[in-house]
Amino acid sequence: MDLPGLTEITAQVQAWDAPEFWFVSLAALGFSALSFIKAFKGLHRSRLLEDTPTSLVRSASQGYVEFEGTGRRLDGEPVIAPLTGTACTWWSYTVEERKTYRVNKTRHTHWQTINSGSSEALFELEDSSGRCIVDPEGAEVFPSATQSWRGSSAWPERHGRGIFGRYRYTERRMHAGDPLLVVGYLTTHRAAETSNFAEEVRVVLADWKSRQSMLVRLYDKDNDGVLDLQEWEKARREAAALVRREHAEEFRHPGIAVIGAPPDDRSFLLAAKSQAQVIKRYKRGAVFGLGLFFLLLTVGVTLISMRLG
Repeated sequence: MDLPGLTEITAQVQAWDAPEFWFVSLAALGFSALSFIKAFKGLHRSRLLEDTPTSLVRSASQGYVEFEGTGRRLDGEPVIAPLTGTACTWWSYTVEERKTYRVNKTRHTHWQTINSGSSEALFELEDSSGRCIVDPEGAEVFPSATQSWRGSSAWPERHGRGIFGRYRYTERRMHAGDPLLVVGYLTTHRAAETSNFAEEVRVVLADWKSRQSMLVRLYDKDNDGVLDLQEWEKARREAAALVRREHAEEFRHPGIAVIGAPPDDRSFLLAAKSQAQVIKRYKRGAVFGLGLFFLLLTVGVTLISMRLG
């Protein structure tokens, strides 16, 4: 016995044009697969957060770490969000245009991104033990502020915050003073680690050569006014010793700690939220994704069975 209305629905599905039927059916199956992938990623990232202990900046080991602290801006030029002109530590934006298209005489609309961008400016995380620099390039970001509004031009007017219009603008930001969770790859940079020793010695010797009278006074032991090979070799050894002493002095300082994207495929996360809030959000998204997966899979399979069964 058929359920009420099932016969009518089946008849309508069978009456669809073939392109329209396959478009709807395959779209349902495709989106169900995307929902499953998103759910799996959410569960994986929530487990990664749970398994990564929170470290202090001062005592953290090099490599994959998690910090919790407060976002701070660096000295110098302020970071300004482009759509609203708001000072912040990080921003991203999208500008979308409403497009219209037709499928079998049916009118559809969708939003198409025509402009977008995100900040790559460095900023700082501060915890109870110290500070480190955050390089946000490539991060998944949970911001503290999101604004969305509409207008009539491809770039928003600063004084307008409308709810109607052909264009939609969205800006996401984090601000100085926001709580900040960072999960990424920590590297401490020292000048001596990245310098070219031989090149630095060459620069020192070139400087000494430009002051020939000083060079002769210090190293011309036979007082003939010219440095022979032995005298020049002694000057070169002392230039090398000077560079080594400068490097040793640099290594006495802690260096600059920078956290950024890992060199492998592990997650890089910035969030103006606590670890518990981010984990909860990932798990909630995973549950929603699994529910959507089963719903869309059922719709796609049911449509095909109605058409071909």
